[in-house]
Amino acid sequence: MKLRNKLIVLFSLLILIATSSITFFASSRQKQSFIENELNFQKQTLELLHNTLSLEYYNYLYQQIMSLVEVKKKLNDTSLLLKYNLEQNNLYDTNAYLEFFTQQQKLFKNIAIDLVVSYKDKILLEPLDKDILNAYTVNKLNLNNILTATNAQSNNYQGLFNNNKSYLALAFKAYNKSDFSFALIIDVSSLTYYYDSSNANISITLQDQLVKLNHTWQGRFLIIDANTDKILVDSRVDDQNLPNSVLASLKQSVINNSSSTFIDDEQNYIFASYFKPLNWYTLTLRDKNQTISQTQDNLIIMLAIALITLCLAITSGIIFTNKLTQRLNNVLSFIKSLSHSNLQDKQVLSSIADKLQSNSKDEVAILSNTIINISLSLSDKIDELICANDKQNKIDNELHTANLIQKGMLNDNSLLPNNNYVEVYAYTETAKQVGGDLYDAFFIDDDHIGFCIGDVSDKGVPAALFMSTTLTLIRLALDLKQEPHQAMRLVNNKLAKHNPNLMFVTLIIGVLNIKTGELKYTNAGHCKPIVLKNNNEIYTLDSLDGIAAGIMLDSDYHLSSYTLNSNESLLLYTDGVSEACNNNLELYGDKRVLAYAQNIKQHEAKSIVTGLIDDIIAFRQEALASDDIAIVCIHKK
Repeated sequence: MKLRNKLIVLFSLLILIATSSITFFASSRQKQSFIENELNFQKQTLELLHNTLSLEYYNYLYQQIMSLVEVKKKLNDTSLLLKYNLEQNNLYDTNAYLEFFTQQQKLFKNIAIDLVVSYKDKILLEPLDKDILNAYTVNKLNLNNILTATNAQSNNYQGLFNNNKSYLALAFKAYNKSDFSFALIIDVSSLTYYYDSSNANISITLQDQLVKLNHTWQGRFLIIDANTDKILVDSRVDDQNLPNSVLASLKQSVINNSSSTFIDDEQNYIFASYFKPLNWYTLTLRDKNQTISQTQDNLIIMLAIALITLCLAITSGIIFTNKLTQRLNNVLSFIKSLSHSNLQDKQVLSSIADKLQSNSKDEVAILSNTIINISLSLSDKIDELICANDKQNKIDNELHTANLIQKGMLNDNSLLPNNNYVEVYAYTETAKQVGGDLYDAFFIDDDHIGFCIGDVSDKGVPAALFMSTTLTLIRLALDLKQEPHQAMRLVNNKLAKHNPNLMFVTLIIGVLNIKTGELKYTNAGHCKPIVLKNNNEIYTLDSLDGIAAGIMLDSDYHLSSYTLNSNESLLLYTDGVSEACNNNLELYGDKRVLAYAQNIKQHEAKSIVTGLIDDIIAFRQEALASDDIAIVCIHKK
């Protein structure tokens, strides 16, 4: 398949995937958001319905209480009037009282109040409504019982019931020691009947209100009697009854929950709450399919837009890729021509490049011109690379030769002193091809050997040259049988006098009497030598006899001495040992050198040096050497 066709297919797939993903995500989010908003609105609507029911219920309770308060007030005012009339009339016998009470009874009848009078626990004046005599309270007390129990301390209100009639009686005495007891009675049957039917009145009121709400919400409002499962209020009277599964869910979850409860139903979103005073359920229902139908319509519209967008994108892609691939094919042809051309022939490269040259400023033109520039400069770069390679090979050969010369200047172990009195063994390793660490040991005469070890301040070729000069001066001074400190002064003055690069060398020069073990040495700023004793103890030669050589003319150096006993060894090393670094950037350090020397079992010079090298290699692991290393061990047999 050609690149153009691949680009068209890829471009189309990307547009299809992007459009489908965006459409799916947007529709899912819209659907979810719409459902969440709908459920929140439905829940708030249920709370509104519940609050409306509560308001209507407590309004009826308030009206009932106020009606009873009015009746009580009417009875109380009438009792005060009766007491007042008793005080104003001077009655002298029972007949006069009876006549007075009869007149009062007729007057009170005009305001729908019946008067009953008891004298010495017997009814003196019966009520006009004879049914009152057969009425009883909820505690099974009749009117005579109420009058008998009446005292003058407070008014005694009692409710009486008989044959679906209800009465409210106020029993009292005119004064404390009076033999007369009075009862003012009013018929409250109509009031009781009205409030007994308050539930129905509430249902009718709510029904009227919910019908009006149908214009603002497409859901359904319901109020159900929990005792009978009967629908009391329904905003849509033409709908069928609720499924038994919904009613069962109501009884299981709603009645025990004081707040609104969401009920999972296959067809509807249902929120319900329980109104305990009336033992009613309040519900709001919303059809699921009807809820998401709007989002489905939006999804169809978005899919149609996506398909149109895809068609436009494919058409644009075909037009765009046709032009693009044609120009890219030209670039590809140029590159193929380059692969078969002589890159060092600039005339051939120029003739090929002329066909691809473009004055446009787009990316393909920039790519074409860049390839042309690369191809035209490639010949020069190849020539430069060949030249640089020749120069590098020459430098490598010279460095290799310098390395061989440097190794030749440092005596091989086979040339170091080794007889019945003394054994000398040395090791050196350079961080580069040539280095600046030096050592030497040689016989001055039959009884004495001269030795040295040093570290030049730089690395590479300059350090190697400085090292060779230093080593030559040391050998010359010791051959003249100068003391170590005198030899150090000579070396220092010669180096400091001709030292334009301000290099220096830390150095130890020493002379050992191989028979007596007398050791004379001078330390010019170098690492402290270690003496390995017979009893597995170590001793560090801490003396510092002067500054590093080559820094300053006429520097003063002192002579130090020590006696090396039989079977003892002197270990000298450069700072490349203590500064050896591993992969964790940890240094080998002087403490590890001392610890190694402490644990040496055999004092032969070769085993001491090779063991220290192995310990350094194990510590360094795969890390490369960062500094030159030189180690010398002198063992007195």
